Amino acid sequence: MCALSGATIQIAAALSVLSDALPQKVEPMIDRYLFETPWWLLAVIAAAAIALLISGNRRQNRRRMLAGLLVLLAGVAIWLISYIVETPREHAIRGTRELVQAAVDRNPALIQNDLHPHAALMHLGREDILYTLKTGSDAVGLRGARITGMETDVTDSLITVRFRVMSDHDPAVGVGYGTYLSTWEVNWLETDQGWLLKDIVPIELGGQQVGHITRYLHRRGE
Repeated sequence: MCALSGATIQIAAALSVLSDALPQKVEPMIDRYLFETPWWLLAVIAAAAIALLISGNRRQNRRRMLAGLLVLLAGVAIWLISYIVETPREHAIRGTRELVQAAVDRNPALIQNDLHPHAALMHLGREDILYTLKTGSDAVGLRGARITGMETDVTDSLITVRFRVMSDHDPAVGVGYGTYLSTWEVNWLETDQGWLLKDIVPIELGGQQVGHITRYLHRRGE
């Protein structure tokens, strides 16, 4: 009995340590399947509804037809909820795409409302970031960019988005060649004003040292 009690205490202690190591709150599963309904789930619901309706019609089984109609209506309701409601993860993904587009368009207004008051990109603050979205893009001859991959990590009050960008540049300006592959990481913070973009971190820049980007990052007035 003593040995069993000791083992129970050890297991409880191990679970406690594991619990402390994990984020206290992870994005609920309901967010991913109700508010971010994957297409395959909608397809399964639609197929089930159609199968019930066809089977009920052939057998003149009103209950089965009613079940099919209810399943179909449920699928439509789930799709509407998924379309209308934007989850924090979806907000971060959309905002990250707008950040890239803001650099391409030289239009900081696209991301301005989502930028945290204490946003940072290396040595730049919020206003400098907005300024660099115009001047920095010109300095590197940016002509276009598309996100080729994206990963998200969602915890209680922080969403981290790591993404890869294939950008197109004027070879005669800035980086010196046409296409450029880079990896970035951005942190979205939950605030009283909603989820705001706090940190923009360059991870890998076409095989070059991350520090070389500083030559294209200018504060206002420089």
